[in-house]
Amino acid sequence: VTKAAKEQLYFPFGWGARMCIGMNFGMLEAKLIFAQIVQHFWFELSPSYTHAPLLTLIMRPQYGAQIIVHKL
Repeated sequence: VTKAAKEQLYFPFGWGARMCIGMNFGMLEAKLIFAQIVQHFWFELSPSYTHAPLLTLIMRPQYGAQIIVHKL
């Protein structure tokens, strides 16, 4: 679905009057999963990471951010 839609037009939960009724549940579930991941793993930037911020609508790394994941 994401490849078929234009990047700027894809809203996974809808928009406006036709918003998905499960949006709040989905967002809560995502927060809980993120909390579980942060409790069990430790993250650090790869030594090969090159700091090159790219300013579009939001600021993001131009070449991505490779991370190393360690289990706690």
